[in-house]
Amino acid sequence: MNVQSNWSVYVLFLTLQVRPNAVALVDAFDHTDNYLGSDLGRYDGDVYTHLYKNAWKDPLNESVVTEGYHDYLRPVLKQQLWGPASKL
Repeated sequence: MNVQSNWSVYVLFLTLQVRPNAVALVDAFDHTDNYLGSDLGRYDGDVYTHLYKNAWKDPLNESVVTEGYHDYLRPVLKQQLWGPASKL
């Protein structure tokens, strides 16, 4: 067994030891949700409201149609790669 694989096994072992206490260890640093940039695991528990609000702040959502859609994605979608449309 080489040194690299020994370290990999040791890191895996340590990860398994720390995992049950990971949340408590992170909470011990007392970082705010804002500092962590986290919507998941929020202290106030209001995850979905904050995910939705922050999704709208993302630059990808500044316009209704993402840049490049008309040039690249729309032509592919119009090829009807999934067979003919339903006639219902």
